[in-house]
Amino acid sequence: MAEAERLLTAELEDRAARHGGERVRLDTHETLEAATRIYRDSGYAEVPAFNDEPHTHHWFEKRLTRVARWARSQGVPARGALLPRTTSRCGIVRSDAGTSLRGL
Repeated sequence: MAEAERLLTAELEDRAARHGGERVRLDTHETLEAATRIYRDSGYAEVPAFNDEPHTHHWFEKRLTRVARWARSQGVPARGALLPRTTSRCGIVRSDAGTSLRGL
């Protein structure tokens, strides 16, 4: 996996952990083979559908470790700390099924 891809997924996981997330859920269209590869290479497991997006064919989930969540809560630099902050927003969706990040 390329460095940029590793940093991107690490930043996503770091943000989820800093907001109290215990897992990250992602979805993608079947034609986006690069996204599917990145998610799998980053340790995401394919899971049953967790939304009803009409153009989604693959759903992924990765549970965040307790150690990683604790380290981030203590201000320990995260794996993606070198990635510059952007103006894009990320939302957290909490439900009985878990916590997931969703781009807004």
